[in-house]
Amino acid sequence: MKKEMEDNNDNMKETKESKRVLTSTIILSLTLLSMALVGLFMYEEYTLIKTKYIESGQVITRLENEKKYLKLALEASNFTVSKLQTEYSEYKKTVNEIVEAEKNQAQATLKRDIIKYIREHYVKVSSVVAGAIAETVIELSEKYEVPVELVLGIIEEESWFTPRAESKAGAIGLMQIMPEWVPKLKLKSKRDLYEIDINIDAGIRVLKIHIDEENGSIKEGLFKYVNKDKAYVNKVLAAAGRFTIFRQTKIKDSLSKKSSNMKVKVASKK
Repeated sequence: MKKEMEDNNDNMKETKESKRVLTSTIILSLTLLSMALVGLFMYEEYTLIKTKYIESGQVITRLENEKKYLKLALEASNFTVSKLQTEYSEYKKTVNEIVEAEKNQAQATLKRDIIKYIREHYVKVSSVVAGAIAETVIELSEKYEVPVELVLGIIEEESWFTPRAESKAGAIGLMQIMPEWVPKLKLKSKRDLYEIDINIDAGIRVLKIHIDEENGSIKEGLFKYVNKDKAYVNKVLAAAGRFTIFRQTKIKDSLSKKSSNMKVKVASKK
């Protein structure tokens, strides 16, 4: 009996130990399973992060490449703009040079025609004086925006292209300026009016004053310049017309001569 009880106690002890071991095994298994699940989750997170990192790296690489392309495009654009600006500047410079050359050529031709006109109609006027008159008239007519022909017409009728001309009324020089204009034009003295450039400058300034007083009318301004003498106005305009006709005739003769020379050259080649 006593032995049976001892055997039962031993069995109970073994059963409890088995349960404890089983419980520990189950807990350990669950723990390992949990750790495995956590590890799996962490691996998936790692994989996802890695994928995103790779993708972000690709985006960064693409953005850097695009930045490089944009930089190259900008450099090319700047080069093109710079090149166009340079070409435009060179083109503008060339055009200005052509315009200036044509202007100089036209002024040289005009000067030559004025000298010829003066020398053919007023033989007592020297070539030097005629040249000085022509040069001054061209320069100041452009400066004050007054027709060259009109200025020449005034000089011809007022003084016959004589720099030291003086009227009975006291008018002086090429454009017959009255001494009363000396202080108004801020000249030093009336003796200055015998100088070709000073006299023509003063005459054109006086004419411009009268034109402005008449609201831009050249004819009315000229009317006041010649002391309101209508017949004299007509004489000045006629003189201006004579120079114009003289130039046109010279141009026609020059063209006719060139045409004849061309015909001779063509005939000689045949």
